[in-house]
Amino acid sequence: GLVKEIREKELTLDSGEIMEYGMCVWSTGVGPTALTTALPFAKTARGRIAVDECQRVLRQIRPESIAAQPESVDEVDRNRHAEGKAAHEDPSQMEIVPNVYALGDCCASAAQPLPALAQVAEQQGKYLAAMLNKHAMGEQMASKQLSPFRYRHMGSMATTGGHSAVIDLPGQGKKHLTFTGIMSYLAWRSAYLTKLGSWRNRFFTAGNWMMTTLFGRDISHW
Repeated sequence: GLVKEIREKELTLDSGEIMEYGMCVWSTGVGPTALTTALPFAKTARGRIAVDECQRVLRQIRPESIAAQPESVDEVDRNRHAEGKAAHEDPSQMEIVPNVYALGDCCASAAQPLPALAQVAEQQGKYLAAMLNKHAMGEQMASKQLSPFRYRHMGSMATTGGHSAVIDLPGQGKKHLTFTGIMSYLAWRSAYLTKLGSWRNRFFTAGNWMMTTLFGRDISHW
């Protein structure tokens, strides 16, 4: 289960179960930001903004008579909670919010969520930019005319400490190509530099890496 609370010698799960421990080592990802959860859109089971296959934001369908009436603070909170449940319980009750799009970690397709990776956000950004540019040139953005976003997994890289890294690349069929060691570390650093956007950023980052290699990591504070 999910950890709800941690105390000095025990932790509590969301199920109410209490577990005693001697030492707790915590390693976890990040959840949606407060802004993401507060927006009045449909949410996935993990609290991310629900989008369709074209990165358009979704919301729960509500009768026009109800939507037109002014809402109190309590009604707004209840509606947001309902929208959050509806996205992963009944996608057929969703409608597209006109001219509102989302990409990156804050959103996910309720039908086929993608991992919160930089390459996902990068590909979504390029896709959305191309689609909006076409719209700016006069093309209509009707559902039948839009090509859905298609994610292409380029592989995974991670440093494992020292001068070593691991690289996992997609191969033929379901096979994966895995590499480790210093060559993987150099490949990871090279790939990282190519994604920094400008030669200025690449120069400063490479310089910092070189200084750290020669003199060690500076952890002083002024």
